[in-house]
Amino acid sequence: YVVDHIHPGAVILLHAVSASNTEALADIIIDLQKSGYVFSLFE
Repeated sequence: YVVDHIHPGAVILLHAVSASNTEALADIIIDLQKSGYVFSLFE
């Protein structure tokens, strides 16, 4: 779902209490990086 609905400037929010979010995170990051997206931290 995330990869299919992402757009420039989007913020992805995943909750740490969800096991499915934790399991999917690595795949989401890899797929989005392959599409040219970069990741950064908010402070």
